[in-house]
Amino acid sequence: MVLKVSDKIRECLARAACAREHANAATDPSGKAHLLEIEQIWLRIVESYRVVEQVDRFLEGAHALRRSSAAEIPAQAAASAARKGASLAELLEVLVHTAIEQAGGKARAAFYLVDDAGGRLHHITGMTPSYARCVDGFEIGPQSLACGLAASMRQAVITPDVSAEPRWQQWLWLAQEFGYRACWSFPIETPAGKIVGTFAMYFSEPTDATSRDLDLASALTRAAGTIISRH
Repeated sequence: MVLKVSDKIRECLARAACAREHANAATDPSGKAHLLEIEQIWLRIVESYRVVEQVDRFLEGAHALRRSSAAEIPAQAAASAARKGASLAELLEVLVHTAIEQAGGKARAAFYLVDDAGGRLHHITGMTPSYARCVDGFEIGPQSLACGLAASMRQAVITPDVSAEPRWQQWLWLAQEFGYRACWSFPIETPAGKIVGTFAMYFSEPTDATSRDLDLASALTRAAGTIISRH
């Protein structure tokens, strides 16, 4: 049985409480420190799941929220998670799992970060190390494709079938080697409007994005933008 996010949060809090209880009872200083460290790990996981919980709430009212100026995604939860000391990859990995779950397990997802010069992208989390090596330093610009184009244009780039897209001809070997046909790319902006990265979803079969898919991407990229800006 798949646990709901609220159930996962309760389980993590219980594990954190258990670690704290054992730490209070420990007499060995090194053992106590180790147990307190475990407690903090579980609490960081809880904060990450809070981001997921906020994203889920956003999705439930996505259509209504799109018509409202109050359509803000989990800024406070994301900032809180970042302050707990989890790494950027760990925080964004929670959003990767959310994307995969919302896609019914039929997709892969990844986050990429813009370098300091603002001209290239670097993989943060989601895909395999071998894939990350292939795309490390992917160029941002109007002549690029996928995430590089999305970051340059500041808008989503939806490619339902990469084999039918001329821009992809020189990169079809990559899609074939790693087994995907569709690639959706979305820019990530900070609350201040700076492009700091991209979010991508990959599908093994040709797949177009629905309005619900775009709502999900909007929620995840807003959360990611807050996480990255505060991390």
